[in-house]
Amino acid sequence: PIPVMFLGLFTSGIQALIFATLAAAYIGESMEGHH
Repeated sequence: PIPVMFLGLFTSGIQALIFATLAAAYIGESMEGHH
């Protein structure tokens, strides 16, 4: 079904976005600390 597939894609996209944001923030913090 289309709605279920769309919901899965939406959830995956949100998780990927949150993970990327957290990873970027963590890397930025560590780089700032080293500097």
